[in-house]
Amino acid sequence: RRSRQPLAVPLASTSDLQQLAQCDHMLLYLNASTWIGPDGEQLLEQVYQARAEGVPLVLAHETDPARGGCEFGQFFRSTPQDLIDDGLYKTVAL
Repeated sequence: RRSRQPLAVPLASTSDLQQLAQCDHMLLYLNASTWIGPDGEQLLEQVYQARAEGVPLVLAHETDPARGGCEFGQFFRSTPQDLIDDGLYKTVAL
């Protein structure tokens, strides 16, 4: 019987947009506050930058109301239309 060992894969993260081009992926955490207010405007610029630099997005959908979770359909009302039209949500959100 073989024991399964977890793979030791190094994981690095950054919040420094100067390093965005070196990233393999960008995590986009989706909750009820995504795209809303000044933080949402800042996030929008970061997403535009990631897409312009060819950094793939990984979407994570929060469903726990205690953590700001919401129905996925809400994002079609709050997301800028150009991102929707460009296929932001064509991939499955986790």
